[in-house]
Amino acid sequence: MNHWMDHTQNRRIRELQDDVAAAHASAAHARKQLRSEVSHLRGSIEERLNRVSATLDAFVELSDLRMDLALYTDAARVRQRVLQLLDGLPAPGAALPDVPGYWLAPASEALTALLEGDPARARERFDEADRRDALRSRTFAALATVLTDPGEARALGAARVGELLPHLPVPDHEVTRSERTLWLLAADGAFGEDARTALRLSTLAHWKELEAEQPAPELVDASKADRRGRSAAKGASALVERRSRAARALGELRERTELLGALGSEDLPEGAVEPGGPSAEMVRETLRLLVEEGSAEEAPLLARAVELRQVVELSGDSGPPPARWDDPVGTVAALASEDVAAGEAPAHRRGFALALQTEGVLRRAGELHDRVREPVPDEGNVSVAGVRVAFTSAGPNAGDLRRARDRLQERAKDDGDGASLLTFAVLCGMVALFCVLAAAGAQDGAGLWLLALLSGGGAVALGVAHTNRGTADTSVVETQMVRVRSRAEEAARAWGRQLQGSEELVARAEEDAAAVREALSRV
Repeated sequence: MNHWMDHTQNRRIRELQDDVAAAHASAAHARKQLRSEVSHLRGSIEERLNRVSATLDAFVELSDLRMDLALYTDAARVRQRVLQLLDGLPAPGAALPDVPGYWLAPASEALTALLEGDPARARERFDEADRRDALRSRTFAALATVLTDPGEARALGAARVGELLPHLPVPDHEVTRSERTLWLLAADGAFGEDARTALRLSTLAHWKELEAEQPAPELVDASKADRRGRSAAKGASALVERRSRAARALGELRERTELLGALGSEDLPEGAVEPGGPSAEMVRETLRLLVEEGSAEEAPLLARAVELRQVVELSGDSGPPPARWDDPVGTVAALASEDVAAGEAPAHRRGFALALQTEGVLRRAGELHDRVREPVPDEGNVSVAGVRVAFTSAGPNAGDLRRARDRLQERAKDDGDGASLLTFAVLCGMVALFCVLAAAGAQDGAGLWLLALLSGGGAVALGVAHTNRGTADTSVVETQMVRVRSRAEEAARAWGRQLQGSEELVARAEEDAAAVREALSRV
């Protein structure tokens, strides 16, 4: 009885210990989870506090900046007036005070004169702006004139573009936003044919002087022409496929080059910049960034104010740096290739970009032409019934056909002789065994002699069958050779047609390459 009570008590104690251990584990897990949540909450609260603190700091600094910027009220009024004029809003009648040293003050008067149809007054005020800041004033004058007086822009375009953008940098160098805008306007014909031609010739001369290689636009998908691919064709057939891909790429290059050459050879339109088009929006955006930069003294304050506004608007996060009118926007090579490929771009812009890359296009056409002209050996082979026969476009190889016949005969002989000889040997052994047993006087001697006779008859029958089999094997070999020869001749004829078509591609490639050179000569 006592033993049973002790056992029950011990079991209860173990159960209580297990419950306590489980409770400890659960409590430890809960503490760990709570600690993680508290840590996350602390980090979240700290992050929020930091963002709130950054926002408050930015707001306070922005308030101080506004106090500082209040000292430049006249400059701010000039900027506001210019932005209103660029947006097409009527300008207030009151004249603005001059801001000493600020180029935009006389430039705003020049813009007003352009809108009022007084180009002489505009030139006078632009000259004053040039004396204060030639780069910004001339950039503003060139772009603003395009929007407000296209005739004036075409009349003075060559001189202004030559001052601001005498030539494009080498292909791997970047251009700024303002240079890109001037480049596109000149290409579109906004400054007239003389400015367009001068920029193209000066750029090509500059690249030639520095021995810079002209970029090659992606007028065709280079991967399709260059890739080897996972083709089942091997040897000469693979070379024919490669020639075909190169010929197709060269033909596509010819079509696009002729199209672009025709587009660039048309007369320039009277109004190169459509009022609501993408070119006009690009000009307005560049002008807006140029105007909003501010005067030399307030420009750092305005840039800092933009950064602080981003921090306030993004609740403590700093956004991307504010855009500037002189930010780099890409390399010459990338932008020129982009212009050529842009189907929605104005025709003369695409033609201008192609004119800067004629050597690159010719280089690409030459590579494709050389690939088409790569020699293709007149050879191939086909495997039939385990026998490989070589062929040319003239027909299968006679020596391979003879070797194929010999191999088929050997195979047929080997297949029949092995089994026949083994059976013949077994039958002869049985004859000998039965004869020995019968001669030794074994029981049922007559039966043994009968078995020996039957075994001998089987051996004789096998010999006769082997003789007849040789005739049958010859017939099978002839049937297989007819199949081999037929397949080889069919493969040779197909290869001849393929090779002939491939040779025709060479002649067409000569025409395509000449057409590409002709189209580029008219650009």
